[in-house]
Amino acid sequence: MQAIVASTVKHTTTSTSIAAISTRPARAAATAARSALTAKDRSRSPSSSLSPVPPSPQDNVYDLAAEAPGSPGDVAGTSKGEQVKVEDDEVEEPKPKKKRTRKPKEPVVYDIPPVEQLTTTFKGRLGYACLNTILRKQKPPVFCSRTCRLDTVAKEDKGVPYLKELTRQNIKDLKTIIEWNAAHDIFFMRMSSDIAPFASHPDLQYSLDYVSEELKEAGDTANRLGVRITSHPGQYCQIASPRQVVVENAYRDLEYHNELMDRMGLGKDSVMIIHGGGVFGDKEATLKRFRENYKELSQGVKNRLVLENDEICYNCDDLLPVCEELNIPLVFDYHHDWIYPSKQPPSELIPRILKLWERKGIKPKFHLSEPRKGAETIMEKRAHADRCQRLPEVLPDDMDLMIEAKDKEQAVFHLYRIYNLHPVIHEDLRPPALEETKQTAGRKSHKPKKGKKGAATDEDGTDGTAGTATDGTAGEGDEEQTEQVVHALVDGEMPLPEGKDAEGQAYDPPLKEKKKRTPRKKVAEQVKEEDGAAADGATSPAKKRGGAGTKRKSKAAEETAHLDGEGVEADGVEPPAAKKARTPKKASPKRTTEDATA
Repeated sequence: MQAIVASTVKHTTTSTSIAAISTRPARAAATAARSALTAKDRSRSPSSSLSPVPPSPQDNVYDLAAEAPGSPGDVAGTSKGEQVKVEDDEVEEPKPKKKRTRKPKEPVVYDIPPVEQLTTTFKGRLGYACLNTILRKQKPPVFCSRTCRLDTVAKEDKGVPYLKELTRQNIKDLKTIIEWNAAHDIFFMRMSSDIAPFASHPDLQYSLDYVSEELKEAGDTANRLGVRITSHPGQYCQIASPRQVVVENAYRDLEYHNELMDRMGLGKDSVMIIHGGGVFGDKEATLKRFRENYKELSQGVKNRLVLENDEICYNCDDLLPVCEELNIPLVFDYHHDWIYPSKQPPSELIPRILKLWERKGIKPKFHLSEPRKGAETIMEKRAHADRCQRLPEVLPDDMDLMIEAKDKEQAVFHLYRIYNLHPVIHEDLRPPALEETKQTAGRKSHKPKKGKKGAATDEDGTDGTAGTATDGTAGEGDEEQTEQVVHALVDGEMPLPEGKDAEGQAYDPPLKEKKKRTPRKKVAEQVKEEDGAAADGATSPAKKRGGAGTKRKSKAAEETAHLDGEGVEADGVEPPAAKKARTPKKASPKRTTEDATA
């Protein structure tokens, strides 16, 4: 019997080796040996009573020559020491693997609705702020506002080198955005203040020498293509603040923006726009501090600094006298003037404003935005719409107009199409949103609600701003929204639409630490019994705890305090009859089988 089994194993080994060699010439002998071992195990039935066959002494021997690729005429060895000659017809070349080919994505075809055709005499430039929506959605995305949180900088693998790398990439993408704008007839833009994140931070500020070449290249590109670039430092940049630390941060932030533009080689038309800031309880005193602190700025900053009227604290009536005194150009914002109007109409204000720009030899620039459809409250009116549908009626012909809208370059293209200002590329157009909501998603104020309306305190730097901010900004029945706007002036900060800063984070204020909740201290001594407690009996547990029993008793005592001894009120009017206490109904007895048969 053992001889029969051995013969069967030998025959199986030989046939398996030949099959393995024919299917895979490479490593033929090693594959045949492994197949033989597998066949040997499978040749025995699980229920067989035969003794196990002793393994061959060559079963576990690995032949290095078996690794050689098989070819016609080669000799391959098996696990039993046999040699099998590889024939020509037994060699098959391996089939090449098929490469996966992805189907090319079909280009997205957008349905661009027609626009109303209007005419204008405007011949200036239209621009947008910071972000290009088309380039931002590309892979990899192109944008120049990469930044991070202070917690990220504090990590061991990040730090200032991480910030520097973000700055380098932002500057490279800035050049790309400038070239894209010029190719699409947009020659006016605002660059983000986050190009060099935390470069003006008091603890993390770093030099920009390492990116001097990149900055120069971006600036040369803008000058060569005729693209005007401006900047808008954030709302923390306030040189009229009563706190010296805020003023110092503002100085440092303005110097940072001026250095960026100087390294880029930009001319005097590249201005830096800031708001007046908070009023800090006294608008006249704040404007006086502004005049004094402005004199401490460097000449380079003074050459570029301009002011803008806002919709909360300072309108053109407040800023024009200061600008005319200090020779500071004023950016007229049509949307802000609509919310917080001046005494004079735009037709009378704009000639005075243009003289300030002419005096310094800088081309004027204004801001245009529109509220969202159906905006009613003050907060809804402040939020910018996705696009502007009209140019303002009072608009100088030769000036630059910044379109502050959510759709960025698409908002510029929209006005191009309406007024036929420049040709547009149809493939770069995107349809507007089907439905534009009034909901805002900006930063909310964390200040607690005040007990009395207008009762602002010095803690948030808004003392006395209620009367100033609401003058000309809020309609009747909108007191709650107005109060929310007024108290959002944290430390005198001017909140921009939707609570966001002006595309920049110049100064990162320290976060307030949350107060830990402390459990109430247990009373060490129990409340002593009063002198009359002995006569009335022992105090009930509910009275000791001050629980519900005491409250119910005191409430009942208050209700009957105005009654005399007979239950009649003091003025002789009988009180209403007391309601009877409800008593639960008794359950009816269950009917038994005997009652049912009866």
